[in-house]
Amino acid sequence: MSIKLIATDMDDTLFNRSLEISERNKQAIADAIGRGVMVTISTGRMFRSAAMIAEQLKLDLPLITYQGALVKKASSGEVLLSLTIDMETAQEMIAFAEDHNCSVQAYVDDVFRVNYIDKRVVYYTHTSKVPVMAVKDLRRNLGGCPHKILISGDPQRMDELWPVAEQQFAGRAYITKSKPYFLELLNPAANKGAALRYVAHQLGVSQAETMAIGDNFNDIKLFEGAGLKVAMGNAVEPLKAIADYVTDDCDSSGVGQAIEKFVLQEQKSEV
Repeated sequence: MSIKLIATDMDDTLFNRSLEISERNKQAIADAIGRGVMVTISTGRMFRSAAMIAEQLKLDLPLITYQGALVKKASSGEVLLSLTIDMETAQEMIAFAEDHNCSVQAYVDDVFRVNYIDKRVVYYTHTSKVPVMAVKDLRRNLGGCPHKILISGDPQRMDELWPVAEQQFAGRAYITKSKPYFLELLNPAANKGAALRYVAHQLGVSQAETMAIGDNFNDIKLFEGAGLKVAMGNAVEPLKAIADYVTDDCDSSGVGQAIEKFVLQEQKSEV
């Protein structure tokens, strides 16, 4: 069965390590769209960050953002799916981070809020080109129910806190990692795979006709919603273990290579 929908992660997947999209990746996506294949983004990033990339690549589909907690149409901004964390749980998550001496961010209404601005926040705002709001007491100044709570710190510390957080928030949160130094907490029903299945259904595409490309732990769920599972050459080993195919790494246009192999060459052979 041919691929009709491609969902690609952004960081360390579509982007190389310099946060650029290679010409090969751009061309492969453009060629796939030209042949009638739909392409979307599936990311842990904010919608406004993903929307900028979608505009650059001329993608006009629902975008999967915040690890699947928010699905919005790229151009119109129409919200199709929104899964937030309830206020009480969000405040408890922030307290959890603070009690463990970790930095914490809350993403509310596509603005991320922090207690204070440090080097990591400056780097994130610079690379993602998104606004940040510093508040004196994040727990009491959330401003609404967040789509995501992000805890950051030393990679080893994040690995240690992951099972601790899963135990404390069992049944109340989906917890994953997109970077070694991030621990991301979301609504328990939010994940990339569920969002991909939702988007595919909205577009009239079966799961067997979808291809997902990713690199990290958060993409394990993405793979559960896809027919063809493609891991980057730089992907974490647990993702590679369940992939149908391991493509080149993000610095070698792995996304473009996978699209050429499974979409462009496949369609050419069918003609």
